[in-house]
Amino acid sequence: MKEKLSYGAQLNVLKKKIIWYSIMAVTLINGALFGFFSYMSDYLRTVTEVSYSAISILLMIYGLANIIGNVIAGKQLATNPIRSMIFIPFALFTFYICIFILGEWLAAMTVIILILGVLAGYGQNTMQYMITEAAPEAPDFANGLFLLSANLGTTVGAAACGAFITFFDTRYSVIGSLLFLAVSIVFVVLRILILKTADNISAGRR
Repeated sequence: MKEKLSYGAQLNVLKKKIIWYSIMAVTLINGALFGFFSYMSDYLRTVTEVSYSAISILLMIYGLANIIGNVIAGKQLATNPIRSMIFIPFALFTFYICIFILGEWLAAMTVIILILGVLAGYGQNTMQYMITEAAPEAPDFANGLFLLSANLGTTVGAAACGAFITFFDTRYSVIGSLLFLAVSIVFVVLRILILKTADNISAGRR
């Protein structure tokens, strides 16, 4: 039977820089994802100008695409986790720019929402990996940190994107997500650098 970790031992993971970089990256990436998703229906109605029935279909496509993203992420994380971590914020950044530019075109938005759904599923798995892999000695606590970071990101992201709608209009909700992703890239890179430094030190000791 596995010995239960004390609260002190679990809290010790918060002393690691890699954990804090992971928390910041997850908060920002999830903020970008759900910040825009919170207003996707409004965006499709006011910018793309589609009917409510079409919006329902597009949201269903987005949800089903999440499943595909989950499957792809599982395979990619098993082979090259670093590539997966750096890929997700850059890919999301690219497609949010496409949404901002091509938001009025239904055909383009259909394709973009399909791909964005795949990336959202891919991103959820990748973000959870980022935190749990950084604290293997306390998996339950790390999973709790992931949920906390993801929920915080959802709240802050929705507020930020909502502010852009308030001061500008619905089209500019995407800008909030783009800003979050731009900053998240910094923390993803810092996390990867710590990991590579640790690997190099470990290799040097052999």
